[in-house]
Amino acid sequence: MRLRTKLLLGSFLIILTLSGVYLTLSMIATNTIFDRYENMVQKQMADQIQNSLAEYYLNNGESWRGVDQYMLPLMSQHPQRDRRFMRITMVLLDEHRVPIAAWPRGTEEHWQDIDLQEKGTITPIVVEEREVGGLWMPYRNPTGIEGIRARVSSSLVDTFLVSILISSITAIVVTYLLARRLTKPLLQLALAAQEIKKRRFDLRLPVSSQDEVGTVTKAFNEMSEALQRGEQVRTNLVADVAHELRTPLTVIQGQLESIQQGVLPAAVETVLPIHDEVIRLNRLVDELRQLTLAEAGKLPLRLLPTDVKALLQRVVEIFSIESELRHIQLKMNCTEETIFITVDPDRLTQIIVNIVGNALNYSPQGGTVHIGLLKASLPEETDGDSVISFINMHLNGEAEVELAQNYQLPETVTMRKTSSLSSKNIPTETEGIVVYVADEGPGIAPEHLPHVFERFFRCDPSRGRETGGSGLGLAIAREYVLAHGGRIVAVNRREKGSCFAFFLPQKPPESVNRDERS
Repeated sequence: MRLRTKLLLGSFLIILTLSGVYLTLSMIATNTIFDRYENMVQKQMADQIQNSLAEYYLNNGESWRGVDQYMLPLMSQHPQRDRRFMRITMVLLDEHRVPIAAWPRGTEEHWQDIDLQEKGTITPIVVEEREVGGLWMPYRNPTGIEGIRARVSSSLVDTFLVSILISSITAIVVTYLLARRLTKPLLQLALAAQEIKKRRFDLRLPVSSQDEVGTVTKAFNEMSEALQRGEQVRTNLVADVAHELRTPLTVIQGQLESIQQGVLPAAVETVLPIHDEVIRLNRLVDELRQLTLAEAGKLPLRLLPTDVKALLQRVVEIFSIESELRHIQLKMNCTEETIFITVDPDRLTQIIVNIVGNALNYSPQGGTVHIGLLKASLPEETDGDSVISFINMHLNGEAEVELAQNYQLPETVTMRKTSSLSSKNIPTETEGIVVYVADEGPGIAPEHLPHVFERFFRCDPSRGRETGGSGLGLAIAREYVLAHGGRIVAVNRREKGSCFAFFLPQKPPESVNRDERS
């Protein structure tokens, strides 16, 4: 059954149910009102007849003889005075509860066959504080309102039927329009899902409302975009891996064919290039393996208390010769003597090496690469602008006291999430460190910022392995940071160049995959 039909049937059943409840309650309320009125009328009639009989008893010498003749004018000769008395059923009893007279008129034997206690109520007739008889009346005496009750009940039923008809027509029209409005985007979603099944990931649907349907449509568009991006990454991955493997395999094949054909001698100097390419292939395969383990959350970590400042100094020494050859200055900024956190020192070294190597590749001659280390307390939500503004203040050489006075940021970094930030769950106000690497290169195009941490991504497609690396360094850095429960961000500096910064907590969360051998 279609959703539109279900909505129409549902609205009709709701109208029918509510109308039935309304009719039932109305009939109950109407009958209650009529019953109260009827009881009041019966009581008034009983009081009037009781007073008349007591007066007759006194005037007749305290005797009930001739009472039936006395009551006849009241019951039949003067109907204009009160027509209700013409329809009254009652029995007069003496002080011993023996029937004396009855109206409508009948023999005593007939009334003696009726159980008066069960059929009605007996009201004592008291004269001078002495009970001289009783007046029996049935529980329900004709009061002349039965016709009114029937007409009111009939009017309620007629009104009920008319209201059902009008309400049903209105509900069907409104529900049809509402169902059409609700089901239209759902039908579009169903058709779009069929297109997704055909691997058409470029399909987007218009978000026409801000309700739950709009939220689902927006989520579908985000899913479609993610699938398109994933498909593109998969396609690029296959192409990039094939490209990365082609170069060393071509070199190996050419060298081996030359040796086989006798063009080159099988000497050490001819085998050495083959060995170098094999090493590069092994390194590429190992990087892909480590990256896959990190993305799957299965990367083992050998967690140890580590002096991060000493580790940064070793990385600077590693790149000192390369930076001198390129005429690039490496400048380390850290005012602390020692900063210890619990990390995997090998993974942390790889993170910093990858980021610093990337900065050197994009820095011009005569430029400066700033490597900084700061203690930080990171709130739950962060953004890259707050990080880079704080780091820029340090790069401009301002003193810590001036920072505290002018910017109210002494030793904490305030952040909020952005699209270029990668993170895992970090508790509010987590103590840790921020490491940043800032260069003075051309910077990163805004459209490339969300993708700089993707595998095989290069901001400049013209760069090959020799000039741009394998394209896995930043992706590995991101996954290693996430494996420690940290966050990493890439932003452009205000003046020139780019800045990569990452936060690591004082201790990784308990959910990290620890290496038991540590």
